[in-house]
Amino acid sequence: MEQLILSRERLEHTENGTKCIVRVSPETYNTLVDIANLTGMSISKTASRLIAFAAENTVVKEEE
Repeated sequence: MEQLILSRERLEHTENGTKCIVRVSPETYNTLVDIANLTGMSISKTASRLIAFAAENTVVKEEE
C-alpha cells in the first residue's frame, strides 16, 4: 500500500466541541460528495472519517 508523505507545518489546535471550516478544491469536494452519496453519511461525517483514517496511515517526513 502506498503511503501519504507530508512535510511538517505548525498549526494551532482548536478547542474540543468547536466546529471548524476546512477549505478544499472543487475536485476534492466533488469526490467527497460522491463518497457521502454512496455511504449515506453527511459530508461532515464522511470528511471526518476520511481524515481520521488518513491520519492513522500517514507518514510525516522530517526536515532534512
